[in-house]
Amino acid sequence: GLVLREQPFARTEDCQLCGEVGASAAVETVKIGDATGEYAEGVWSLTDSGPVWQNDPYLKTLRWQLGDMALELQFMGPPDAVTKEDLIAVAESLK
Repeated sequence: GLVLREQPFARTEDCQLCGEVGASAAVETVKIGDATGEYAEGVWSLTDSGPVWQNDPYLKTLRWQLGDMALELQFMGPPDAVTKEDLIAVAESLK
């Protein structure tokens, strides 16, 4: 599925969508129109030792900010069904 979340924020500390992905995640900087965003594949997995980042092509996340709005577009599904470029195109089409 495809999920779009948005959140207004005054400070980054108050922004739930501005959180970090795992240190081992391959985060790629991307352009979304005039904005700069981040693209990553993976998910936090809860273990007995605490949360651990797992690289997983079945969950793709695109995050960016427009003014005082944080946006996150996620795709969960077969890796070949939606590409990074597809997510960027959807993001650029949002008004």
